[in-house]
Amino acid sequence: MVFLSKSVSAEVTVVSPNEFDISLIYPLGLALTIALFLWRVFLPRQLSNLQVAFEIDDNLYEVHRLSKDVKGAREL
Repeated sequence: MVFLSKSVSAEVTVVSPNEFDISLIYPLGLALTIALFLWRVFLPRQLSNLQVAFEIDDNLYEVHRLSKDVKGAREL
């Protein structure tokens, strides 16, 4: 079996603190946009209708509902 791989070469670029390049802001902006989306949309949807069960006796559980909908999950 022959394993073929492409040769990859990388070049290192050192940026001095005195130089400012706008392209350095793009990764930060992308990370903040994704984090905001996860915080405002994805997490509340996953936490909606959240219930917690506590065992109070053998095979007897007490169930508490922490959120009923997305709005309630955002308040958590």
